Amino acid sequence: MSPTLPIICGSINISPSTSRKPYALEEACTVWEGVLIDKKEESTSTDMPLGTAIHNIEITLGKGGQLARAAGAVAKLIAKEGKSATLKLPSGRSKSLGRAGSKRWLGKRPVVRGVVMNPVDHPHGGGEGRAPIGRKKPTTPWGYPALGKRSRKRNKYSDNLILRRRTNNLLKKINKLNTKAEKEIIVTWSRASTIIPTMVGHTIAIHNGKEHLPIYITDRMVGHKLGEFGPTLNFRGHAKSDNRSRHIYHSLEANFMLNKRTTEVYALGQHISMSAHKARRVIDQIRGRSYEETLIILELMPYRACYPIFKLVYSAAANASFNMGSNETNLVISKAEVNEGTTVKRLKPRARGRSYPIQKPTCHITIVMKDISLDEFHVLVSRTKRVRPP
Repeated sequence: MSPTLPIICGSINISPSTSRKPYALEEACTVWEGVLIDKKEESTSTDMPLGTAIHNIEITLGKGGQLARAAGAVAKLIAKEGKSATLKLPSGRSKSLGRAGSKRWLGKRPVVRGVVMNPVDHPHGGGEGRAPIGRKKPTTPWGYPALGKRSRKRNKYSDNLILRRRTNNLLKKINKLNTKAEKEIIVTWSRASTIIPTMVGHTIAIHNGKEHLPIYITDRMVGHKLGEFGPTLNFRGHAKSDNRSRHIYHSLEANFMLNKRTTEVYALGQHISMSAHKARRVIDQIRGRSYEETLIILELMPYRACYPIFKLVYSAAANASFNMGSNETNLVISKAEVNEGTTVKRLKPRARGRSYPIQKPTCHITIVMKDISLDEFHVLVSRTKRVRPP
């Protein structure tokens, strides 16, 4: 994992009471490897020679150290280019002191394997003798996936700074071809790898989910991800233009909008965490009632479903006031229905490697409100149109 980022070396504050000073250091001086670099200023990567071991690295200037902050953790400066630098981070590297109890000195407690426990203590436990875990994939003592489960957040902001992951198989292949001065197609599934200058001139076959697409790497592709040049969707072309059918469709749509009566508005609530049966118990009490009477009923009923239905009724009234300019005293709930939604399924880990199913039902609630005054106006207009002059 080698991000390209500006390097800020950590500052060391020297207190006046220090007994031994190898150099005439003052407060807030910057040092590394025992060499004084500057005074009361932060040093950049341009001052450091390649191979320098650094720690407490900032990603954003002034935010504070974010990388290699632990005691003994260091990153190695392997390349510099302009205002950016390439680091080799200590991810996955461990150091053994080679003596009994060295792990305990580091604060790491002993770990007991799950397969040697009893079934009541771990999902892997139980069985006669040296038995397997008895599952498709290993789990934690609480039943969650372990050993291989992705723990890093997807689309993290620092993904753009990572040049390559811990496994450097692709870089090893490219370095091997560069040393032999040979050219051949390199097959890879790593779409998240960043193109670096050593890849220029090689042909890399990038997997798009179905097949490998050979891509020739040029100078202008440096800094981009491999996946950007291997699209996963194939564009097959636009549909043929049919102006006649398009004009017919628009004319029908215009006639429909002119003849449509805009006397109703609605509010839709989807995936509400509640069973449809409990919501219908409240909906049946407000169907056909006025807006003001509905609010009073929902405030006095003791059910949990009243709150989301109250919000939907209030939202429908706001839509009617904004879209049609209706008065709240003229609004009536003309339609109210509840439909079943998806059922969220969960598993609760239990003893002896078992689990209990948990089903959380959801529902979709629709509230339609009608303005009585606008409806009477439309009826009056339609009646006057039917009367023929003498």
